[in-house]
Amino acid sequence: MNRLERLLDLAHVLLSAREPITLAELREVFADYQGENLESARRKFERDKAALLELGLSVVYVDDEDEGRAGYVIDEKSSFLPEASFTEQERALLHAAARGALDAGDSPYADSLKLALAKIDADGSPSDRLVVRGTPASGRELELLQELTQAIAERKRVVLRYQKRDGSTSERPVEGYGVFRHERAWYLVGFDRLRGEQRTFRLSRIDAVKIDEKGGRGAHYQIPADFDLDAAARLDPLRFAIHAPMRCTVRIEPEVAFLVEKRWGPADEDGVITLETTNADRLVEEVLSLGARVELLEPPELRASVAEELRTILRAHEAQS
Repeated sequence: MNRLERLLDLAHVLLSAREPITLAELREVFADYQGENLESARRKFERDKAALLELGLSVVYVDDEDEGRAGYVIDEKSSFLPEASFTEQERALLHAAARGALDAGDSPYADSLKLALAKIDADGSPSDRLVVRGTPASGRELELLQELTQAIAERKRVVLRYQKRDGSTSERPVEGYGVFRHERAWYLVGFDRLRGEQRTFRLSRIDAVKIDEKGGRGAHYQIPADFDLDAAARLDPLRFAIHAPMRCTVRIEPEVAFLVEKRWGPADEDGVITLETTNADRLVEEVLSLGARVELLEPPELRASVAEELRTILRAHEAQS
């Protein structure tokens, strides 16, 4: 047995014992402590005690007069931190802080943070989480994530300055439930007090966030017990409740129709699909991803969005050439 194995076994024996263990008993267990020279065994044991102390385990000698038992134990008070107990809000704040540091992408303690997140998640139900894991945010998105997760953890209603598709902005009082990332976009999901229902907000359309001072000092709301952030993130993105349902028509060539029919619905004899979406931005992205074989026909404002995106792409290519 090498020294590392002996140290691990010694720690295991002492932690597992229900009462103090004498050196004589340890000598029966460990061959390295055996032999005729008791003093030599004692010195080796003392060196092992010192090594365990460097690892954070304090081996002490106790004399339990009540039980009439004396021997060695690991002092749990000096060796282990007390069990941590967090409220729902405290756990959410810790999760948000660790997740934000990981999303920044440059933390020197990334492995430790991942371990801490796993422990925090183990301490609470999945519905307690504020953030569904995704690829890191950057720049303004990261700032928004930090502001929003802080507000959600403290159950503070926020007022969003939110861009509409027509370029205008509106103020939306929102009771946030959580944030998640789907592919290239981050989203906030919560109760929109202006609309009176649960809605999803794309972070790229949020200009500013502020706490709603009308809510007072304490928590402004509670997240519904049946809300599941993971389930919200798993929805088809065309069904993210970002706006009222919008009826759209798309012409698609038969060669690529199979790629979207399951989600968009079947095409008629003219190759036209009629679908309803509550996430127009996503539909525009999907149409663009399919290239010239797909044409968004209606509504006119989305058709104009596709044209503008194409012009933006063209300008970017011209600037690079």
